[in-house]
Amino acid sequence: MMTGAELKAARLALGLSQQDLAAVIDADPVTLRRWERGAYAVPARAIEIMRKLENPDTRKEFDLSPTGTASGMRLRGGMR
Repeated sequence: MMTGAELKAARLALGLSQQDLAAVIDADPVTLRRWERGAYAVPARAIEIMRKLENPDTRKEFDLSPTGTASGMRLRGGMR
Protein backbone atom coordinates (compact mmCIF):
# COMPACT_ATOMS: atom_id res chain seq x y z
CA MET A 1 0.00 0.00 0.00
CA MET A 2 1.15 3.53 -0.75
CA THR A 3 -0.58 6.75 0.19
CA GLY A 4 -0.86 9.71 -2.13
CA ALA A 5 1.62 11.62 0.04
CA GLU A 6 4.10 8.73 -0.21
CA LEU A 7 3.64 8.60 -3.98
CA LYS A 8 4.35 12.32 -4.26
CA ALA A 9 7.39 12.10 -1.98
CA ALA A 10 8.80 9.21 -4.01
CA ARG A 11 8.17 11.06 -7.29
CA LEU A 12 9.92 14.16 -6.00
CA ALA A 13 12.84 12.12 -4.65
CA LEU A 14 13.28 10.65 -8.13
CA GLY A 15 13.21 14.12 -9.66
CA LEU A 16 10.19 13.34 -11.85
CA SER A 17 7.43 15.74 -12.78
CA GLN A 18 3.83 14.61 -12.55
CA GLN A 19 3.72 14.58 -16.36
CA ASP A 20 6.80 12.36 -16.59
CA LEU A 21 5.65 9.89 -13.95
CA ALA A 22 2.20 9.72 -15.54
CA ALA A 23 3.86 8.79 -18.84
CA VAL A 24 5.96 6.08 -17.18
CA ILE A 25 3.00 4.47 -15.43
CA ASP A 26 0.66 5.07 -18.40
CA ALA A 27 -1.80 7.19 -16.46
CA ASP A 28 -3.45 10.51 -17.14
CA PRO A 29 -1.63 13.34 -15.30
CA VAL A 30 -4.97 14.46 -13.81
CA THR A 31 -5.45 10.99 -12.34
CA LEU A 32 -1.93 11.07 -10.91
CA ARG A 33 -2.69 14.41 -9.23
CA ARG A 34 -5.83 12.87 -7.72
CA TRP A 35 -3.81 9.96 -6.36
CA GLU A 36 -1.28 12.34 -4.84
CA ARG A 37 -4.05 14.40 -3.20
CA GLY A 38 -5.63 11.25 -1.80
CA ALA A 39 -8.84 11.63 -3.80
CA TYR A 40 -8.33 8.12 -5.21
CA ALA A 41 -6.37 5.14 -3.92
CA VAL A 42 -3.05 4.54 -5.65
CA PRO A 43 -3.51 1.38 -7.76
CA ALA A 44 -1.29 -1.65 -7.30
CA ARG A 45 0.29 -1.33 -10.75
CA ALA A 46 1.41 2.24 -10.03
CA ILE A 47 2.84 1.16 -6.68
CA GLU A 48 4.72 -1.70 -8.32
CA ILE A 49 6.28 0.65 -10.86
CA MET A 50 7.21 3.19 -8.18
CA ARG A 51 8.91 0.49 -6.11
CA LYS A 52 10.94 -0.51 -9.18
CA LEU A 53 11.87 3.11 -9.85
CA GLU A 54 13.00 3.56 -6.25
CA ASN A 55 15.26 0.50 -6.41
CA PRO A 56 18.56 1.20 -8.25
CA ASP A 57 18.75 -2.47 -9.31
CA THR A 58 15.37 -2.43 -11.07
CA ARG A 59 15.34 1.23 -12.18
CA LYS A 60 17.31 0.21 -15.28
CA GLU A 61 14.13 -1.43 -16.63
CA PHE A 62 13.00 2.10 -17.41
CA ASP A 63 14.32 4.56 -19.95
CA LEU A 64 14.36 7.75 -17.92
CA SER A 65 16.65 9.69 -20.22
CA PRO A 66 15.35 13.19 -20.81
CA THR A 67 13.89 13.73 -24.24
CA GLY A 68 12.11 17.01 -23.73
CA THR A 69 8.72 15.31 -23.62
CA ALA A 70 7.06 13.09 -21.10
CA SER A 71 6.31 10.51 -23.77
CA GLY A 72 10.03 9.78 -23.96
CA MET A 73 9.93 8.21 -20.53
CA ARG A 74 8.70 4.66 -20.73
CA LEU A 75 9.50 1.08 -19.86
CA ARG A 76 12.38 -0.35 -21.87
CA GLY A 77 11.19 -2.53 -24.70
CA GLY A 78 8.55 -0.05 -25.80
CA MET A 79 5.95 -0.78 -23.14
CA ARG A 80 4.35 2.18 -21.47
